[in-house]
Amino acid sequence: MSEYARRPTAIGIAVVANLLIALAFLTIPLLGLVYGDDVQTAAEQEVVAQGLPVSVLADNDLSFRESGVAIVFPVVIALGIALLGWWLRTGRPAARIVSLIVMPVVILGNVAILMSNASAVSALQTMFDRSNDADLRRLDAQALFDAALGAYPDWLPVLTAIRNTLVFGCAVLVIVLLLAPSARAYFRSAKQPATTPA
Repeated sequence: MSEYARRPTAIGIAVVANLLIALAFLTIPLLGLVYGDDVQTAAEQEVVAQGLPVSVLADNDLSFRESGVAIVFPVVIALGIALLGWWLRTGRPAARIVSLIVMPVVILGNVAILMSNASAVSALQTMFDRSNDADLRRLDAQALFDAALGAYPDWLPVLTAIRNTLVFGCAVLVIVLLLAPSARAYFRSAKQPATTPA
């Protein structure tokens, strides 16, 4: 049977922080699955309101529904971070090292997501302007984006703020906790399972 050093409070908090980050990442695919059809309908209605055929989006393989990688990727990240939290509980030194590498990556990844969201409209408009489809070139990306965003519930900005706060705050918290003296001592002193000779 494995014996481990008494787990300090810092590690317990780090584990909970990992779970909160995982839950924050799960909000992305959940919103996409619940509101995807409404968002697509709103975008199509905006296309018609701009005097263009509703088929212009489908004809150019454009969809405002979250699907495929947009759904799977955040779920995979969430599961990975949750498993990393579980691994921390074991006191394995490798878990601490991996966490100290992964958490900065999570922070930088979330910064990249925010930057991508901030430039989404201009990127979409640039794509429209460079299209060979005359109808697509006539589309107003800002109006289309606003219509699609309007299909989400009014509390979306609050949820987004909470999500970003959890991701940034908990990732920084995990780093700080794992660098604390009590955590370093725990990972140094935790006994590893004895290996059984083959």
